[in-house]
Amino acid sequence: MTSTPALSRDAFPTDRNFPGLELAADLSAMREIFRARLRPLAVGIGEIWDCALVRVRYRPGDRCLLQYSVRLVDPATGRERSQWVTGALFTDGRAERAFRQLRAGGPERRIPEALRTFEPVDYVPEADMLIQVFPYDRRLPTLPMVMAGPTPDLERLLLTRADIGRRVTWEVEPVRYRPRLGAVVRYRVRGDGPGRREPSFYVKVYPDERGQQTFELQHRLHGRDRKDGGLEVDAPIAYLGDLQALVLNEAPGISLEQIVLEGRDAVAAARRVAGALAAFHTEPLITARRCVLTEYIADLVRIGTLLGWACPVQKLKVERIMRRVASGLEECPPAPTHRDLKPAHLLLEGDRLRIIDLDDLAGADPLEDVADLTVRLATLREPMWGPRDHMQGVAWTLADAYLAQVPRGWRGRLRYHYAAALLNAAAGFFRTQQPRWRERAAELIDAAVDALTRRALPLTR
Repeated sequence: MTSTPALSRDAFPTDRNFPGLELAADLSAMREIFRARLRPLAVGIGEIWDCALVRVRYRPGDRCLLQYSVRLVDPATGRERSQWVTGALFTDGRAERAFRQLRAGGPERRIPEALRTFEPVDYVPEADMLIQVFPYDRRLPTLPMVMAGPTPDLERLLLTRADIGRRVTWEVEPVRYRPRLGAVVRYRVRGDGPGRREPSFYVKVYPDERGQQTFELQHRLHGRDRKDGGLEVDAPIAYLGDLQALVLNEAPGISLEQIVLEGRDAVAAARRVAGALAAFHTEPLITARRCVLTEYIADLVRIGTLLGWACPVQKLKVERIMRRVASGLEECPPAPTHRDLKPAHLLLEGDRLRIIDLDDLAGADPLEDVADLTVRLATLREPMWGPRDHMQGVAWTLADAYLAQVPRGWRGRLRYHYAAALLNAAAGFFRTQQPRWRERAAELIDAAVDALTRRALPLTR
């Protein structure tokens, strides 16, 4: 499991519709509640030493999900490990009803014995909160089976690609988990063949059939006639309907994020990505998925609502930004758009450039991708090779090189998508409870105001 990030000391917002939220955000209190209420299903899992809040999903008037990372320590050996636990608060008191329904179904039977730590569901009456212990998730019922490792049929399929000998062992590791929404599990295989290769495969678990849509889309993108220097898409291995899971090879290459953080000629890499992204955005659209402007604005309103709740001092400023973005954008012809583009989604290998994680790809305004990527480059963690100012320079080099290769009429839309992407990044600091999240969010909100009031964005040309 991934390491626990540093805990933010900012005061957590409250909501009278969720009276248990104040307790749920008190980590000292939750540590004691977990110690008292989480009932072990196995021996030797360790003692609960502390917990951290690692993700928040807030839906006003409906629910608030809090994902904790609980630190377990074996006092005899000092061995430590982390355990994800999710708490769900609802506005209509259905947490206890949901607990009773789930408990009656014997949820522990869904958990393979080797993965059992605590009872998979519980209820905290003092917070009116439903508790679920990873890998149990009522919206992801196949996740425990995926966490148990490859089925015999899948193992045979994967080993035909690995070529590492006959006797193999599998290492299973969850690399990403978002309660109710999905998970990514890595299978690393070790064999007795020559070369000691340890190839990895990724299994993405979905709450619905969306994984099959992504499987079919990636096949079409892999087989398309792409422009020279454009983005490559690897073919997926399989879609497992009984597990609602998509199986993928580990894509080779070095991510743009790693290149920028390590200073591996980041400017040249940014220009290369810009050219490939421009080519990708002007390819024929081969998916029926669409994100029209009204949906885009609705997403922005949800982000703004979250920011207004988490940072009430910034609420009026956020509302002004949203109005400017909504009034400044018009519907445009849809183009292939990733819609969640991060520097980690672009992999360079020699003269090849791959794009991965295509679950959200749709016909939309491609400037959304450029804004997302530019903001995420500029807000990466501290680089190893120089001051943070260099990061923003790399980001704007990419944007400038991109705009030079697409129709000139696209340029005017960038400021609005850039402001929207800054709000999304600001909300992300709160969602993942980053250190100084309130202060860092305020900085990005101010940057969004600045982007909308400047005559021109700070391009390098």
